[in-house]
Amino acid sequence: MEWNNNLSVSLSSSLITLTLKRDLPHEISFLGYKINPLRAGQKVKVPLPIARILVDEGYASYDEESIPNVTEINKIAWMEARTDELQELPPNFYYLASLLVKKLKEKVINEKDLHSERHLLLVRSTLLDIIKCRLQKIVKIALANPTPSKEIISKMSFEEEMLYLSLCKLLSSWIEFMRKVIEGEEYD
Repeated sequence: MEWNNNLSVSLSSSLITLTLKRDLPHEISFLGYKINPLRAGQKVKVPLPIARILVDEGYASYDEESIPNVTEINKIAWMEARTDELQELPPNFYYLASLLVKKLKEKVINEKDLHSERHLLLVRSTLLDIIKCRLQKIVKIALANPTPSKEIISKMSFEEEMLYLSLCKLLSSWIEFMRKVIEGEEYD
């Protein structure tokens, strides 16, 4: 399965808030999305591919309020661990969390601070706990009913949705194959 290609398409429609660091003197268009010229200090919501370009070119930075902080990540981990139900996550949660990890890595490199390094390790560990906990729930849901549910999908990140749909497809196919096996159709 082409995980990266599917994820790129899904994330292309994801909007993220940026704060302009310097004037954007010209209009930008991307897949029908248009950004008019902007002034430094303005906030703008743009599709992720445009956001990456603007950040990489030094025109903008990711708005701090868009990136989950450590407290929010800890709260999500706490909630996921204490219930059997899948909790709702924003579709671009893991991408936004990766921005926090990137920011913390830069802080470790720039400050060479042991506290910052511990903080980074804790955030990574907590995110992996969230991933593992949610993975168990997603597998259980798919096993219980391999027909995809819009309600369940609405609680998932893009990455989780891809996994869930793949699991449902695989399990449905296997169940159909096994139905044919027990009916004697596969071994004729």
